[in-house]
Amino acid sequence: MGTQGERLQKVRKTLQLSQEQLGKVFNTSKQFVSKIENNGVLLNNQKLEILVRDYNINANYILAGKGKVFL
Repeated sequence: MGTQGERLQKVRKTLQLSQEQLGKVFNTSKQFVSKIENNGVLLNNQKLEILVRDYNINANYILAGKGKVFL
């Protein structure tokens, strides 16, 4: 099911957010979002919690590619 970065990119595009917009949601930069999507760094728990809380994203989908994208 791809990498964590690929799954985050799919979620971001499904939500119709740019990397810059998601960076603002995460209180970080567009470059940091790009690093996550390109598997340079992993998504930390704080940012994962934002996706779950604010966008109803399934954490298991992001972390392991299991289940549906949305809860």
